[in-house]
Amino acid sequence: MPNNSSTEVPAPSSGFNITLQQTQPQQFVLTPPVITSPGEGDSIDLDCEQEATSTSVLIQGTSEPGTTAVLIFVDGSFRAGTFPDANGNWQITIDLTEGTHTIHALAQMSSCECQSSSTPLTVIVECPPFEPPDDDEDGGHGNHDDGNGHGSSDITIIDAAGDLDCSNNLHDQVKKDKPDYFVALGDLCYKSNLSDFKETFGDFKKADKLKCVIGENESEKIGNKKIFKEAQKYCGDHWHLKTANNNVLLIGLNTDGDIDVQSQWAQSLVTNGKLMKGVERVMLFSHKPVHTPSGSEHQAENSIVQMYSKIENKLPQGIQVYEISAHNHFMAESDNNRWFISGAGGGEKLDNINSSSQWPFVNDEKEGYLKIKIDEDNGKIISSRFYGIDGKIID
Repeated sequence: MPNNSSTEVPAPSSGFNITLQQTQPQQFVLTPPVITSPGEGDSIDLDCEQEATSTSVLIQGTSEPGTTAVLIFVDGSFRAGTFPDANGNWQITIDLTEGTHTIHALAQMSSCECQSSSTPLTVIVECPPFEPPDDDEDGGHGNHDDGNGHGSSDITIIDAAGDLDCSNNLHDQVKKDKPDYFVALGDLCYKSNLSDFKETFGDFKKADKLKCVIGENESEKIGNKKIFKEAQKYCGDHWHLKTANNNVLLIGLNTDGDIDVQSQWAQSLVTNGKLMKGVERVMLFSHKPVHTPSGSEHQAENSIVQMYSKIENKLPQGIQVYEISAHNHFMAESDNNRWFISGAGGGEKLDNINSSSQWPFVNDEKEGYLKIKIDEDNGKIISSRFYGIDGKIID
């Protein structure tokens, strides 16, 4: 609306005043730009087979004709700028690393010395879902029979172990399971670099079946800067994927990294409605545990407890969460069947780890790993058992 004001101008030849109406020009408001691609919640594939840590993403949008420039911000920081055409259309390519990112565009117009921001949107850069090869290629994996009447359903198998010894029989035994994924829970062979680990478990990596988390031995604090950077590139600082017919979300966390960064990143996942659609269970994998039996050499650290609490408090109602970690060289399962210590992949064994009502299963004598079977029809856990490197169930 025009801004009208009155000014009285004296009339020298008459005995009255003349009132003039002055009109102020209306201030121009620049229409906010719109990002048309990618869309809110879109998932962008990362070339994990080639160990890529980032990918190029084309950002496209529209702005008001006459807009001078459009600036792109990623996670609140300026990333790049471009010039719209005469109709206000624009596009620009930026690099995004693995994880969840918030993007917004800021349009600027020099003629009015004004600017306007778009509505922020969230995108997820992640490894594409692993699609198992045909039965003829991997010897058959589709219809397992675990002896409990589950032979008619497709089953997802996840094996997990940490504190690894690359010279024992763990790799060969896990390979016999034909798992969908093998998760290495940190302390990856206790060397000054990852050469032994890559050589031992590299075939799982090539088949898109290996996921790993950074352990204490790979951290800058205990290890060295070289192995830390190597582990970040090979394993990722954190990762996530959906499996078991998208019924289960797996999240890998770096408990030797920045705890705030890890918890905020994971919170952004579990509060993403598009990502969580259909998810019935969430499995959190890390090197350091958040719950430990009595007598553990490495008790749960307060910072890790707080990190897990922040993540789990953001989970949608009804989602079942599982915690799978290592750092202690034994195997243990809690009474709620949702907390696991699987650090018996090798290395020195410890004594006097006590079982209790909360931790009814503890074994500190044998080397082995955790095997989890999941029903793909509904995401339910069919079984969670520990196996020795001889392939026998450890009771």
